[in-house]
Amino acid sequence: MRDAIETRVEPVRIGPAVVVLSEENILGLPHHVLTPAFYPQTAQGIGRLASLGLQAELRLFLSIRSYDTLLPAAYAEALKHASPLPGGFAAARARLLATPPSWFDLVSRIRAAAPALPLRIWRQEDYRKNAEAIMEVLCGRPLGPLPDSPRPCPDPLALGGGDRGGRGPARRPLLPGAAGAGAPPARPTSSASPGPSPTS
Repeated sequence: MRDAIETRVEPVRIGPAVVVLSEENILGLPHHVLTPAFYPQTAQGIGRLASLGLQAELRLFLSIRSYDTLLPAAYAEALKHASPLPGGFAAARARLLATPPSWFDLVSRIRAAAPALPLRIWRQEDYRKNAEAIMEVLCGRPLGPLPDSPRPCPDPLALGGGDRGGRGPARRPLLPGAAGAGAPPARPTSSASPGPSPTS
């Protein structure tokens, strides 16, 4: 009897063979996307992750996203947690146009912080059509067909439409001609992130 119990308990005791850590803020917070260099504290965050490689095999994954949807989404997400940046979105846009952000620069800083770790990159725009393949590489094993989860429907209240129940006026558009509060916030890639989501 004891042997039978030990057989079942041992896998739980030693833990799973693969652990996937996916978090949209590993590299930083949404407003860190609106700086001249994406996520200025990348070296510290990746350095801490890399230290886990001393105890287990570690691989890094990064999802990148098109600037035209990432930047307004990051700004809208930042507004949920803090007052608007000085000058609002127009000032942020001017700064970013003067000093365009670079995924290449971010990847270079990740590589410098963890040169011994393999790094895989994909575009968030490609995730929907390649979810199974991406998740199998991420998890390191075959997963079979993934459940088909529908795209989340935007909340009409968040987009400035519908009855706001006395909660004040709808938010103004972030971009000329845009409806409501701008692009919806990004989500983590493995659950599908604002901005990049490095995963170990």
